[in-house]
Amino acid sequence: MKENNNLLTGISKKRRREPISNTNLLMTITVCTFIGMYLIAMIVWGGGFLNPQQFL
Repeated sequence: MKENNNLLTGISKKRRREPISNTNLLMTITVCTFIGMYLIAMIVWGGGFLNPQQFL
């Protein structure tokens, strides 16, 4: 039984995710904030924000 228990704990340790680094966390927050602000601008002001060619 003890051998089985060690096998199960080994599997759970292998499936753990790496913790997100500070750089990746900051990038995720920045991208989500930008997307959120752009969606709000599309809803509130519309106009040029709905046209993807506006900025090219």
